[in-house]
Amino acid sequence: MKRLSLIFLLILSLFLFFGCTSLQSETKNYDSSLVGTWLASSSGIDYLLRFDADGNWKIKQISSGDSATMAGTYFTNDDILYLQSNDEFQIMKHQQNIYVVDGNNLKLRAYYEDSLIEEMVYTKIKNFNQVLFLGQPSSEEKIIVSEKYSYDVSSANSFFNATYDDLRFYELIILDQSSSSEKSISMALGESIQKYVQNGGKLIVVMNSAIYSNNESEDYIDSIGWQATLGGISPAYCGLNIGGVPTCKEGNEISVSGRIWNQDSTHLIMQGIEVVPIVGSDPIKLTTFSVTADAGAKTIAYIKAENKNQTFPAIIEKKPSVSSGVVIYFNYNPVLTKEILENTLNYLIK
Repeated sequence: MKRLSLIFLLILSLFLFFGCTSLQSETKNYDSSLVGTWLASSSGIDYLLRFDADGNWKIKQISSGDSATMAGTYFTNDDILYLQSNDEFQIMKHQQNIYVVDGNNLKLRAYYEDSLIEEMVYTKIKNFNQVLFLGQPSSEEKIIVSEKYSYDVSSANSFFNATYDDLRFYELIILDQSSSSEKSISMALGESIQKYVQNGGKLIVVMNSAIYSNNESEDYIDSIGWQATLGGISPAYCGLNIGGVPTCKEGNEISVSGRIWNQDSTHLIMQGIEVVPIVGSDPIKLTTFSVTADAGAKTIAYIKAENKNQTFPAIIEKKPSVSSGVVIYFNYNPVLTKEILENTLNYLIK
C-alpha cells in the first residue's frame, strides 16, 4: 500500500516519469525563488513540497488516513526544473518539468514528448517550519533540533482552539512542558493532536507534559494522565501509587543516578547504542516517573538506576494504527542523551 501511495504521489504531484533517461545537464543551478515550502491541492489531497537551499527537495502527501513522502535532489537549467528521486523501489527521473515562479505561486508544467500533460499550481507557505514545539523546550533541545530542522515554539495555550489544519503541515510536534509549571492542554488541542497522529503525523511527548486537560478540574484525580488528554495515541500509562495519587503528577518525580539501556536493538532510535553513558564512565543524574507502557506500545529503552534497585521505561513508542503516524514518549530529559535524541529526530522526520 505504501509503495502504491508513493508512486501515486509522484505521478500526480511531481510528474516524474519512469525510465533511465539521463538528466539533460550536469550544471547544477539553484533558483533561490524556489527555496521554501509550497502547497497544492488536487482531488481533495494536499501536497506539501519543500525545496531546500542545498539542492534537496521533499514532498508530503496529506489526506485523510494517509500520508506519503518522497525526497531527492533538484537543480535548474534555464526554464527546466530537474528532480531526481531517492525512491527505494525503482529509479525515477524527471524530464522537462517547466516551472514558473510568479510571486508566491509556483506553476509546475509536466511535458511528455513535447505535449503538455498537466499543470499544477503551488502556493508558498510563509514562515513555515518543520517542527512545532508546544511548551517550554530548553535551549539545548532547540539547538539540537536546529542543527537539521527549522522550528516554531509556542505555548499550549496559544493553541487552545487549535484545529487539525493548524497542525497538519508540521512534520513533527514536540510536546515538552517538562520544565514549565503548566502541564495542561485544552480538549480541542488534544483532539487535534490525536487527529494529526492518526493522519500520519509524528509526536514526541516529554516526561509529564500534557497530563491535565485545562477544560477539567484537577480535583478529579483519576482524570490526570495522557488517556484523558491524548486518548489512545499515548504510549505511556500513568497509574496510581499506593496512596492513590497518579504517578506522573508533580511531586512524584524520582531522582535517579543511572544509565539508559537498549531494549530493542533493531530499532533505529537505539541503532548502534547499547548503553548511555558507557559502562565504566560516571552515570547520569536524571529525573523520571514510575509509568508503564500503554496497551499497544513498546519500550525501546529503559533506565537502570545505580543508586537504587529499580528500573523504569526510558523511551516508549506507539503506532496507534497501520495508517497512523508515530508517538514517542521520553521518560527523562532527552537532551541528556544527545545521540539518542538525534536518532529519534532522524527516525521521525524522513
